[in-house]
Amino acid sequence: MKRPVINLYKYLLIFLGLAFVYWGGKVIIVTKYYSKRYDLIMDHTNVRWPLGLALLAFGVFFLYRAYKESSKRNTSSTQLAETETICVACQTPCLIDDFEEMTCPHCGGELEPLAGFYERHPELLDEDTEPGH
Repeated sequence: MKRPVINLYKYLLIFLGLAFVYWGGKVIIVTKYYSKRYDLIMDHTNVRWPLGLALLAFGVFFLYRAYKESSKRNTSSTQLAETETICVACQTPCLIDDFEEMTCPHCGGELEPLAGFYERHPELLDEDTEPGH
């Protein structure tokens, strides 16, 4: 059984997105910050809206990229059925991604989408391969 691939890039994008959204919200809500450790007072009252909204925008951008990354992974497996082709001449199945041209690598014949191939070419069916036999 295959182990599922963990997409660390997606999780990194989610982490960065949530961190930037949190940081942007914190900048907008809390305008003064005091550090006891370094005895430092930070006052960003004058720049809280531009800085906070910029950080929020970065966070939303990273979350959007994570969403697009996950949807890209989900659709790549469903698009595989659409990219499968078959040669009309030798009836050898091939993938479109493997070839730049729509010609069969075995015989040089024309490639067509595999879905519905035998409905379009019923004359290529043998009696042994017909459904119900």
